[in-house]
Amino acid sequence: MHHVIKLPYDRGSMNKNLGCAKAPDKLLELFLSLYPDKSNIIKILDIKLNDIYEDKQAHKIIEMSIKSLLSKSNYNNERFIFLGGDHSITYPTYKAIHDVVFAMPNNLNKQVSSPINLLNQTDQTSKNYRNQHHHTNKDTIGLVVFDAHPDCVSSDVVPTHEDWLRSLISHHYIDAQDVYIIGVRDIDKTEQTFITSNKIKVFHTQDVFNNIEDFTESLMSNLLKYKYLYISIDIDVLDPAFAPATGYPSPGGLATRELFYMLMKLSKLRNLMFIDIVEINPIIDKQYNYLTSSIGARLISIFL
Repeated sequence: MHHVIKLPYDRGSMNKNLGCAKAPDKLLELFLSLYPDKSNIIKILDIKLNDIYEDKQAHKIIEMSIKSLLSKSNYNNERFIFLGGDHSITYPTYKAIHDVVFAMPNNLNKQVSSPINLLNQTDQTSKNYRNQHHHTNKDTIGLVVFDAHPDCVSSDVVPTHEDWLRSLISHHYIDAQDVYIIGVRDIDKTEQTFITSNKIKVFHTQDVFNNIEDFTESLMSNLLKYKYLYISIDIDVLDPAFAPATGYPSPGGLATRELFYMLMKLSKLRNLMFIDIVEINPIIDKQYNYLTSSIGARLISIFL
């Protein structure tokens, strides 16, 4: 049984993509219509965020809900697919996963039976644990981000969809060397400085276009070293000709078949456990007959 978690939150878009909170419902509606035979292999969790207007509160609800979910799972051939919402949801989602993985003596290999009370773990406890152990547990979680933008602008107090990745790195939830950003074509100067100084692996669309087969095989070889893998898909990695319904459409992106090809290959990796799909806006998509949302529904299917 796989888990599909609805995270209907769009206030982290800084009012630039309001409406993407409706994506979880729309994507699941289309998914169940397109793939009715797969309805019996997913378990849907709806995290209530519609009436939350404060980012810090939303992040805490997401984080604690995911910790609770992970504490009840046996991690036996399971995947967790998170449906945003804007890209800020990846910060509390990844943070929750990180804290659970690093708190478990045997990581996620067995059903959680640790006496550690994850739900009551304080931020200070989590911080102390990271400071003591983060750099002694190399290659635990690899993060692959498909995005037109690196989302590494100067961090605010509460991460938004423009700086969530920089925040994860700056707050030491992930080493920069374990991050792979694919499909980038819009980077500002502050982001480039941060990327260069931290030696983050960034692959532009042209890197994919040159030889997608070789690129994907090389990427997969690098990802095998991780115990667990998280893939985050911002729909604006696609060219707006294919996925127009998003807050930051950027020309020169991937074609749908190119993204599908890479993800179908990556889906074969046994260490892939966590996936999120973000920044699809059904309100905009209505005028396109829900083309972008249909792509999102098909992305869910790839990982099942």
